[in-house]
Amino acid sequence: MRLTEDEYHALLKQGNVREAGTPTVPASPLRMPQVETLAHRRPPIAPGSSQTIVSGSGAPSPYRSKLEARYADQLIWRVSSGEVKQWWYEGIKFRLGATCFFCPDFLVEDQHNNLSIHEVKGFIREDALIKLKVAATLYPCFQFIMVRFKNGQWFFKNFTNPHRHWAI
Repeated sequence: MRLTEDEYHALLKQGNVREAGTPTVPASPLRMPQVETLAHRRPPIAPGSSQTIVSGSGAPSPYRSKLEARYADQLIWRVSSGEVKQWWYEGIKFRLGATCFFCPDFLVEDQHNNLSIHEVKGFIREDALIKLKVAATLYPCFQFIMVRFKNGQWFFKNFTNPHRHWAI
């Protein structure tokens, strides 16, 4: 399901989706949004398929793109430096609608046990951006971060607070 910005704002007006930062009031205490847990894992890509990325050693990589593999290396470095406790590749899947799901690239746990969602993008299509915004709105307990790599530097955009930008 692809939403345009206008459709997203129409959902906000209808009350089906709420803006990030507004208090959460569940419609029913027994019905919570469905989230698949860390047990969700994407099936391995078959060797030789068009999606297979081959690493320098010649072995297939578990990542969908070279940029995701590069960011995984960055997370490994951040674990060794003590900044990140642990991380999972495609470790969670969010239900955004009846037939619409969002499976972010990385689930990251910092040293204070805070979980954040990191979506790595080289090129941002409108539907991917809208899915990220809707997920940030529906699941405010997570910090949603868009990660970009430009000119040899990582840039992060926080969708929990859209006015906050920083680079490492």
